[in-house]
Amino acid sequence: MLRWNFAAILQFFVLAVILCPAAKGDTVTVTSNPPVAKLTARQTATFTAVVRQAHPTDKTPVTYQWYVNSDTQPGATNSTFTTSFDPGVYIVWCAAAIISGSGHTSTCTGGTESFTVPKPAAVVTPFNSAGDFGLSASRTSGNVVKGNAFTTNANVWSDNNYSGTVIYSLTGPDSSEFTISVSNDNCPGSATVTITPASNLTNRKCDLTLNVSCSPLVAMTPASVPLTITVTDTATTTTTTVFASPNPSTYRISVTFTATVSPIVPDGETVTFYDGATSIGSGTTAGGAATFSTASLTSGSHTVTAKYVGDTNYSASTSAGFTQTVNNIATPTTTTLDSSPNPSTYDSSVTFTATVNPSVPAGETVTFYDSGTQIGKGTTSGSVATLATSYLTAGAHSVTATYAGDPNYATSTSSTFTQTVNAAPTTTTLTSSLNPSTYGILVSFTATVQSASGDSVSDGTVTFYDNDIELTRLRLGALRA
Repeated sequence: MLRWNFAAILQFFVLAVILCPAAKGDTVTVTSNPPVAKLTARQTATFTAVVRQAHPTDKTPVTYQWYVNSDTQPGATNSTFTTSFDPGVYIVWCAAAIISGSGHTSTCTGGTESFTVPKPAAVVTPFNSAGDFGLSASRTSGNVVKGNAFTTNANVWSDNNYSGTVIYSLTGPDSSEFTISVSNDNCPGSATVTITPASNLTNRKCDLTLNVSCSPLVAMTPASVPLTITVTDTATTTTTTVFASPNPSTYRISVTFTATVSPIVPDGETVTFYDGATSIGSGTTAGGAATFSTASLTSGSHTVTAKYVGDTNYSASTSAGFTQTVNNIATPTTTTLDSSPNPSTYDSSVTFTATVNPSVPAGETVTFYDSGTQIGKGTTSGSVATLATSYLTAGAHSVTATYAGDPNYATSTSSTFTQTVNAAPTTTTLTSSLNPSTYGILVSFTATVQSASGDSVSDGTVTFYDNDIELTRLRLGALRA
């Protein structure tokens, strides 16, 4: 019999079929009889694995291995697996090894989603047909340190729609050693029941009965729940275990971690989950179990631990590391490109802005190209990378931006963006070496070309005219005519 020391909350049963890429379409489907959603504590269930092979003519019979949570089940190597469960949260799955005709072995897995086997309800059968009480309690046993209180959440109702106040009380051989208080005495209603041992009571296991009744004037027999409270000198040592569903998981797909604290601790206690030394989230206990779901784990292997913080009655404990594998399926991206200003002016700065969607991590590389020639790189911040340059020549430029990608996000290249660079304005000043001059005497003309900022222009051609008649053309730097 499988044992898991915590009460549970009934969940829906969903079959999961997990495809193994290496198996090229082979699948494993797991069913149970009875369905896991209907399982009760210590009820026998038979699980059956059905393997569907993509190319059965090329395969030999399969071999099986069954698992419960992350634990291998010894001897469970057939297509069926029979077991029973104590109250708790479980995943049952099967790994099937399929051997091809060429001798290649591939493995596929399939199993149930996380399911809960509930703790038997602590409810007493109502006493008569005229007016019937029902009573349940979230905790029916636990340890407390001398001087501390035991708490449980009680729920009371009446099948004949009785509405009014009720009386909570304790009976049993040890009841005189305890006092009781409740947060609410209405029926129907829920209440936090606080049971405090006598100050001199220690190192003792006490059997009690929690009762709920009406006043003596109302003819309704009490309902009751048995309790076991152990009073200790020091906090009770706990152990914490953790597992996940699914495992392996896929990048950006949610995975749920479940931490189990044993013995069962009060509801509402904090359990913090860590990826290595980094806290990734927390959950609160319900029936001794706490869960946390996340889709933020990066691809690769993660060592996850769960830490129960403890209280005055139960010591803190940390689980052993649980290996969660996150498979990488790179998310497709798109890159768009813009600039400012456009058109720009030669020798003036223009800024190119590349935006990658969906949002990618900071510090990723984007490379900018002008007709295939790299003109610079930028790094992402808020999924945006920029490049400023003043080295583009006058004319039209076909610019693209390529996001390099990483293990989690695929590379992408923008469509071609046309950047127009206009020629920069200039001023040309003309002087002569002799003015006025005499016919037959040599005169030198000098043309000086400057940019709008006053810098000398060192490249280009200057044409000299006499009225509208061209005299000569000279390259800048050889400007005497």
